[in-house]
Amino acid sequence: MKGKVPDLIISKAVDIWCKKLLTPVFDNGDNSIHGAMTHTLALMNIRNDKEKIPNIAARVETFRQVLTAELIRLRDEPQSGEILSPWLDVDYGPCKVLGNAADKAGIPHSQFSCKSSVSMRAGSLAVSFGYGAPRTNYYPLPDGRWLLTSITANDAEMDKVISSVMGGNPLGLSVEV
Repeated sequence: MKGKVPDLIISKAVDIWCKKLLTPVFDNGDNSIHGAMTHTLALMNIRNDKEKIPNIAARVETFRQVLTAELIRLRDEPQSGEILSPWLDVDYGPCKVLGNAADKAGIPHSQFSCKSSVSMRAGSLAVSFGYGAPRTNYYPLPDGRWLLTSITANDAEMDKVISSVMGGNPLGLSVEV
């Protein structure tokens, strides 16, 4: 990862995971009969665990605070052998930093969407939820909104795309507040 991950990128990465904790999905890419059974059981597990979580909104807010603080600590003051990994991902369970934040917030690991990732870069995020799901790149715009696109470009090319969006968005690219 080139450059230090800014607070803005960390904040957006955490926000994306917080939103997804409220609407988890299970997509492991297995379309067989066994995959259908696994999918059904996983959805039952997600729903049953969610019903046991009192005040999910407050727990997600705790998760937000814990995860944000930990990512900033890992970036600014890592202890011996620690690094800020740019990947916040879930295979069938969350990576260590996501799992630890969930544990501290009282959120079961079943609430994480499997086969998903939010990858932080110095100037953008790459997001994918589900097996083989398309990647969406998030680029911050000067006015506080975010450009959401499948476009991947070097910094100079992306600066041109962002200028186009800020100049009226003639291409009609997706923008999020």
